[in-house]
Amino acid sequence: MSIGKIAIGVLGLGLATTVSLLNLQREVNEPQLQKYDTGFLSFRMSENYSNRTGGPMWKGTVLLPKEYFNRTGLDGLFHWYSKRHPNSNERINLSVYTDLSKIPNAHTVVPSDTGSESIPEASFYRQGDGAASGGGENEFYNYCPDLRNPNARKYVVLRGKDPFAKKEITETWAPSHGEMRVRIVAYELNGPEPRGMYYTLQSAVKDPEYWDSVITCRQDERVPIPEAQLRFVSDRVAYFFMGYVLAITADGGREWATWDASRELEEQGCCDSAKIENIQVGADGKGTFNLRLVFHSTLLGFSTEDYGKHWTKRD
Repeated sequence: MSIGKIAIGVLGLGLATTVSLLNLQREVNEPQLQKYDTGFLSFRMSENYSNRTGGPMWKGTVLLPKEYFNRTGLDGLFHWYSKRHPNSNERINLSVYTDLSKIPNAHTVVPSDTGSESIPEASFYRQGDGAASGGGENEFYNYCPDLRNPNARKYVVLRGKDPFAKKEITETWAPSHGEMRVRIVAYELNGPEPRGMYYTLQSAVKDPEYWDSVITCRQDERVPIPEAQLRFVSDRVAYFFMGYVLAITADGGREWATWDASRELEEQGCCDSAKIENIQVGADGKGTFNLRLVFHSTLLGFSTEDYGKHWTKRD
C-alpha cells in the first residue's frame, strides 16, 4: 500500500472517530433529559438535589422547544417547576436552553455552533434575600427576548421580589412593640417586570443587626403602608396581611408562618385581584379570614388553629 493511501486511510479513520465522538457526546447528554408533558408544555429536563453550602437546592436543565420560548411559556414552566418542589426552604436554579448543542455537560463539552461560551437562554431562581441565604419566598427569572441576541436580557418577578435588583425605597415604618422588632419597607425595583410597588415585612429579632425579610406583596399603584394591617395580639403573637399574602408569628418574630394565595390557589387562576378581608387571629392560635376573588366574584373562607401553619378552607 502506498504512503498516500495510508495517509488517506488514517485521515478517514480520524474523521470517523471525530464523528463518533461527537455522536457519543450527544448521547451522553440526551439520556439525562427526560420527557415531560404538563398539558400545556412539552419539553425535556434533567434535575438533581443537593444539600451543601446555602442549604438544600434543586438544580435543573430544560431543553424547551423554541415555540414555547416566550413570557407565557416561561411563566408556565417556572410555575409548574415551583409547584413540583413546593418546599420554599429549598432553593431552585433552573437553566433553560432551546438548542441541545449548547447544554453543558459534567462529563464532556458539546461544541456550540457559535463557538462562544454557552449560557442559559433563561434562568429561574427561588431563594431568599442573598446568594447564600437559602430558600425563600422570592421567585424570579431572566431570559433573552430575542434568541439572536443572547446578551440582551429581561428580568421578571413571579413571586416576592428580585433580591438583586436595585431598590428605590419610598417609605419605611417600624412600630415599637416590646422586644419585637418588625418593620415594613415600601420600594420600587429598577428593571424587573411587572412594574409596581413592593411592600416587604421584615423582622430583626433573630439578629438585631440584620433585617430578615418575611413576605412581600406587589401592588400596581403606590399606596401608603397599611399600618392597620400589622396587628400585635400579644408580646409574642402578631400578624400582617396585604393583598393576598399574610404572615403570622407566635414567638415574638423569630419564626413566621406565611400564606400566599398565588401559591395556595394557583389552580384557580389566583391572584392579582384577590384580597384578604376580615382576618382575626387570637392569642390561642385560632384564626379566620376571607379571601375575595374580585374577578371571579367569589368569597372563600379559611381557618387555622395553629397560628397559620395550616389553613383549612371553610364551607
